[in-house]
Amino acid sequence: MNMMSDKQKLEKLEKEFEEFLYIISHDFAAPIRHINGFVTIIQEDNKNELDPQINNYLGNISKSGNQLDAMLNGLLTLSRLNTRPGERTETSLQGLFEAAWERELRDIRPDDASLKVTELPDFVGDENRLLHVCYAILENCILYRDPDVTLEVEITHQVIDAMHVICIKDNGTGVNIPRVERVFKPFYRAVPASRPPGLGMGLAISKKIIEQHDGSIEIENLEKGGTKVSIFLPFHSRDEKLAS
Repeated sequence: MNMMSDKQKLEKLEKEFEEFLYIISHDFAAPIRHINGFVTIIQEDNKNELDPQINNYLGNISKSGNQLDAMLNGLLTLSRLNTRPGERTETSLQGLFEAAWERELRDIRPDDASLKVTELPDFVGDENRLLHVCYAILENCILYRDPDVTLEVEITHQVIDAMHVICIKDNGTGVNIPRVERVFKPFYRAVPASRPPGLGMGLAISKKIIEQHDGSIEIENLEKGGTKVSIFLPFHSRDEKLAS
């Protein structure tokens, strides 16, 4: 009988956990949607007869159901990152950050907010998943901005020890918890759920995506306020010209 190595045991546990996440997020979604559907039917069929307090209770049930459905979708997205490999192509990281800022986040960013991007490298990766990373980081810059100052976001690039290092700095409120790395945990939020809105999945999914690209991601508070997110991506021999 062959004994599994520690590495094989860990890989087996990780696979079982991924399957567990998929089952929870996929199979639990249908009952939640049924609950929301029946609540809507009750409210629509009896909208002129329901006691205001009962109607308020039903609204809270629907709100909680929608939030749980969104959380399950977040888990499903996280589990699919391992089960569904993405297609990798040469992608402009600068183009992705600018697209996220100008197009994806146009409706929520302040009119006077500024984004300054130095020349970023092209990178071979999954364009859609990397766009999610750009979106999630810039969205946090917007959501956690300091309301008393004009939002300024700066993105820089350098090569250190055979790694591309992309830093995203803002002048927002910072992360007001002792261990800032906890923001990469699923569903962890550094502020009450009511402000700003969100589920706390954006950075958790981003971390997984960067790790799939053989990289890593870090976050730290800046001394003068705001945060710096650093993305480390592997530097290949075809990029040697960037190091000179």
